[in-house]
Formats: sequence, C-alpha cells, structure tokens
Amino acid sequence: MLDNVGRLTIHFVHRLGATVVALTFGVLALYLLLAARTPRWRYLGMALAAALLLQLGIGVGFVLMHFPLWLGDAHNAGAAILLLTVLALNFFAWRPAE
Repeated sequence: MLDNVGRLTIHFVHRLGATVVALTFGVLALYLLLAARTPRWRYLGMALAAALLLQLGIGVGFVLMHFPLWLGDAHNAGAAILLLTVLALNFFAWRPAE
C-alpha cells in the first residue's frame, strides 16, 4: 500500500497527463472535423471526439463517485477504445492515398 503522498502524486500525474492528451486529441479531432477533405477523415474525427468525450466522462464520474471498481474498469476500457481510435488514425495517415 502506498502512503497518502504517493497516491496523491500518482493521481496528480495522471490528471496532468490526461489534460495533455485531452488537449492534443481535442485539437486533432476539431481539425479533422473542420478541415477534412474526405468523409473518412471526418468520420475518424467524429470517432476520436466521441472516444475522447467518453473517456473524459468516465474519468470525471470515476472521481465524483468515489472510485468504484466497475467504473475503473470502464475507464480502462475507454482508454483501450481511445487507443484503437488513434491507431486507426495512424493507419490511415500512413496508408497511400486511394
């Protein structure tokens, strides 16, 4: 078991990293939604925005509901969905144009 300072440090670093990720992915999602030239990129922008909002909502709910285990599992699943969305973006970014 960690002491209180250790838990607070982990919590703070997690929130700091989440803020950086949310800002980066939020800007990318907005860019894809507003500047995309093909429907594929708009759909990927919508998927990224949806995954990001889902993850942020679960994360906030996790804290407000005092860290129930089932919501922690949902937060991990949301992180996996967000990762898969970013992997799809990466796949199509490096794929030759059709």
